[in-house]
Amino acid sequence: MPKKSFREKLTDALIDEAAEEIMDIEEIESDDDAVDAVIDELADNISVVMECRRGVCSTIPKSDIWRNNILTTLDEDRFRQMLRVDRDQYNMLVHLIKNDDARIYRNSSLFQQNEQYFSSLQWIAGDSAYPLSGTLITPYRSNARQLDRNGRIAFNLRHIQDKHEKDNALNDRRL
Repeated sequence: MPKKSFREKLTDALIDEAAEEIMDIEEIESDDDAVDAVIDELADNISVVMECRRGVCSTIPKSDIWRNNILTTLDEDRFRQMLRVDRDQYNMLVHLIKNDDARIYRNSSLFQQNEQYFSSLQWIAGDSAYPLSGTLITPYRSNARQLDRNGRIAFNLRHIQDKHEKDNALNDRRL
């Protein structure tokens, strides 16, 4: 039998841990939400492992001190070897992360002083990247506990339809 890679060992450990969690759920037949939450978490964890080229995401330090004091001293080859991108790509990614739509929205007066812009019956349909607020409604996440699975699916489908209708109307006005 061939030797297992670290990625395979890590994936196996995640699956074993999830299986143990599912087996520990007392009323497994009636608690679909708990099982779904474990499976969703497993899927998220496995996707992180599979997306990471070396399989060990935690070995790359992410502190500001490291970014400002060490990363800047690396030559181009070592920089690319550690981060798998060149400096220009890295700077572009940092810029995009710092200027993502959700962050811009959270810092806007539309979010911070929403009572000036909305009545109590008005709201915006946003995607799950945005923070839920009284005036911005986002879809339910897969691990939400407020509704059963069918209720979440029904709400999210209606939410998506409503959001697409409004997006299409806005795009038609732009043309």
